Amino acid sequence: MRKLSLALIYVVAVMLLLTAVSCGKKSTEPELDLPNFQDIDQFEEYCGNFGWNFRLGYEIVGKDMEVWFGFESKSEISPDDTYTLVVNNQNVPVEVRDGVEPIIIINGWDEIVLPNSTSLAIKFTRNNTVIINTSIKLPSYPSVQDLPETIDWTEPVTVKWSLTPNKNNHLQAIMAYGESELNDYLSDSHEVMIDVSARQYAIPANTFSLDDTDYFAVVVWEINLKKHGDGLVVAYCSDYVSNEDEVYSRNNKRIFDKTRKMGYQQED
Repeated sequence: MRKLSLALIYVVAVMLLLTAVSCGKKSTEPELDLPNFQDIDQFEEYCGNFGWNFRLGYEIVGKDMEVWFGFESKSEISPDDTYTLVVNNQNVPVEVRDGVEPIIIINGWDEIVLPNSTSLAIKFTRNNTVIINTSIKLPSYPSVQDLPETIDWTEPVTVKWSLTPNKNNHLQAIMAYGESELNDYLSDSHEVMIDVSARQYAIPANTFSLDDTDYFAVVVWEINLKKHGDGLVVAYCSDYVSNEDEVYSRNNKRIFDKTRKMGYQQED
């Protein structure tokens, strides 16, 4: 038995979010000129037009919040580069690790613990040049209602959720993922951008082209964007339900809290 499914969902999530690029205005006002994305491909194409990719996810933990960052740049990264990052007046370690290609590591891949807040003020510099100096409003957090343990995927499946606070975000996306254990772990998925005011979505009948769907997960993504010049900041959060291998998950675990720590694992 292998713990592969959540890692695959993480890969899809990265495809959705990694193409984003970073920078922004000194305001938490909504981006008023965002395209009306009809699908995820359009969103990825839009994000790919920027040169700096700066993304952040977060989770509320008691009176604090855990924030994790990652970014890529179309500019060539040199091991001699120096970077600084300040988030809500807190200095965050940034290092360039050399390898086949130099990569930038923020806070040693660990979460940054901050007092609970509805927005993040971010200042990021490269070689003493300001790349980002902006604030971004964090998206409202979704809570997905449980699904039945047994689902007939030949019929439409309605997924419902709520947001805390109940305010629309810039973008909303949903993904349904299915996997068949009896057929060499074949998998199928359905990803779509949906209206930001929606609080339910009907997954189409016969979404999965599998003989048997042994494992399934449904993820709701909430996304806010902030752009400036050649950069885009993407703030995201998500919630999901699944039957998680042989034990049905009814506690709506935060998918990124698990997958970003688990990475790709396989068990015999």
